[in-house]
Amino acid sequence: MSHLTLEQRYSIQLLWQNGEGISQAAIAERIGKSRSVISRELSRNKNENGRYIAQTAMKKYRNRRHKGSYKIKGELLKSIKSNLKRKRSPEQIANTLKDQEGNRLISHEAVYEYIYAEKVDGGTLYKHLRCSHKKRRKRLSKTDKRGKIPNRVGIEKRPECVQAKERFGDWEGDTIIGARHQGAILTLTERKSKYELIAKLDSLQADHVEKVVIETLKKSKMPVHSITFDNGREFTNHQKIAKALKTEVFFANPYSPWERGLNENTNGLIRQFIPKSQNIKELDEKFIKSIQFNLNHRPRKDLDFLSPVQYYKKYAA
Repeated sequence: MSHLTLEQRYSIQLLWQNGEGISQAAIAERIGKSRSVISRELSRNKNENGRYIAQTAMKKYRNRRHKGSYKIKGELLKSIKSNLKRKRSPEQIANTLKDQEGNRLISHEAVYEYIYAEKVDGGTLYKHLRCSHKKRRKRLSKTDKRGKIPNRVGIEKRPECVQAKERFGDWEGDTIIGARHQGAILTLTERKSKYELIAKLDSLQADHVEKVVIETLKKSKMPVHSITFDNGREFTNHQKIAKALKTEVFFANPYSPWERGLNENTNGLIRQFIPKSQNIKELDEKFIKSIQFNLNHRPRKDLDFLSPVQYYKKYAA
C-alpha cells in the first residue's frame, strides 16, 4: 500500500477545511485512496487545535516513519546531491547507488520525498529536477474514478506571462458543490486583479457548464486570454468554451489545487457566505450576486488595499 504524498495531503487540507465541504468518502475518491486511509489520516495527523494542516501532517508521518529507519545523510546525501547537480533523475540516481552486493541503497520515491521535504524547509534541490517549475505529479492509481478529459492541455503548456500575472484576462475556474451534492456554483477568478465571477449552476452536465461559463465571461466585458480549470468532468467541453471566447484553456495537474491557488483561496472566502452545510439549490441569484459584489469591493492587502474593482479600473488599459 502506497503512503500519502505531500501533494495528496494538501488536497485533503483544501477539500476538508477550505473546499467543497465534501465527505471523507468523496475525498477518498478524489485522490484515489480508500475511505479508511482518509479517516486514519485525519484522526492521526490533526494538530492540537483539531485542524488538518498538510505540512504538519507530513512532519508527523515522517517522525513516525523515521523511528527505527535510516535518514538520508553522510556520503549517501553527498552522492544524491552530486547526481542531482548532474541533472540525473531520482530514478536514475536510485538505480546507480548500490552496495557491494548490488542492492539499491535507496528508492527513487525516498529521493523524491527528501527533495520535497527539503523544499518545504527552504531548500533548492528541487530546482535540479527536470520539471522544477511545478509539483511532482502524482501517479494515478488504477482505481482513479475521475475520468479523463479529452484533448486537455496541461498547465505546463501555459504561457509564462500567465504565471507572472503580467496582464489582465487570465482566469482560474472551478465549481463549489452544495451539501449532499445539492446544487452548485461556478467560480471564475481573474489572476491579476482577483476579480471574481460567480454563477449558479442548475446541473454539472458539461453542456450546461459550458453555456454558463461562456455567458458569464461575455457579460463581464473583461478580457479573456486564458482559463485554467480544475479537472472536473463538468469542463469536458473546454474546446467549445475556447472557441466561443476565442481564448486558450488549460488544466491543472490532477490533485494539485495549489496550481489554481487564487481560485481555491477565493472559494474559501465564498465559504464565509455559503457554509459546507448549505444546500445551494435553495439560494437565489440575488444572494449569489451579493457575494460577488462583496468580494469585488473588498480591499485586498496584496493589491495595496485596493479592491479588485478599484485595481482593475486604475491599471487596466
